[in-house]
Amino acid sequence: MDVAAFVDGQLPAQSMEAARSHLEDCPDCRNAVRQQEVLKARMSSVSSPALSPQFLASLSALPHARITHESLWSRLRRSRTARFGVAILGVSVTVAVVAYGLGGARQPIGDRVTPDADRYAADFFGATVRAKNSLTPATMNELQHSGWPCHESLAGDLDRVDAKWLDNGRTIALTYANDTHRLRLFEQNGSLDTEGLRGFDHRTIGNANVWVRDGIPAIVAWDHDGVVYTLVTDAGRRHIARALRQLPTQGPDAGPAERVGNGLDRMTNWIVPAA
Repeated sequence: MDVAAFVDGQLPAQSMEAARSHLEDCPDCRNAVRQQEVLKARMSSVSSPALSPQFLASLSALPHARITHESLWSRLRRSRTARFGVAILGVSVTVAVVAYGLGGARQPIGDRVTPDADRYAADFFGATVRAKNSLTPATMNELQHSGWPCHESLAGDLDRVDAKWLDNGRTIALTYANDTHRLRLFEQNGSLDTEGLRGFDHRTIGNANVWVRDGIPAIVAWDHDGVVYTLVTDAGRRHIARALRQLPTQGPDAGPAERVGNGLDRMTNWIVPAA
């Protein structure tokens, strides 16, 4: 029997009569009907909650309300996770920019040196005279092992014909020659002062970044690991490129990824000793 429908009087007339007859003989159904009647009486006595005027006014304004969509940036600014991620990204970008700058910068080693190019050019065609300050083979061998190149031959077909100290022992002067060409190589401690060079152009020859002053003789200057090299020769570009391949040189500028990597290495070197 549908007790709720019977109590609400929603059953058809014939079903209502049959239900009443059933209730006379069924105490369980009578108890269920009684409980339903009590529940219905309680529900009818409960008053509806009062709605505030402000709430009713807001409901009446809904059809005319303008719906605004919050931007993604506004939602992200309220998100703690998003703010943390933005902060990490900002720090990462800053580190990468600093590392990029450091990776392309070379740290000068020793005093800044401007080669005496005019004197080297003026003396280039003078006779080679062995002097008391000539370097012995043993001395050149020691210099070679200490990072000062003193090759017996250079640029393929130029043999060493002289080696001596200049400027009170501050500069090594090596002379190479064959039947038609001559090349002089000067080596001295320090880093190249490019601002002091006059008439030089910055170029890449082979795989070397160098400064070049054209003419006869041509002069090429660069530095590497605390040594300034100045090459003076009447030979052509091919001999110069061959000589540069035999000597320590600085390669082309690193790409972005390599520069960042180099910069991070330098930053790590700063941090590790401090730790």
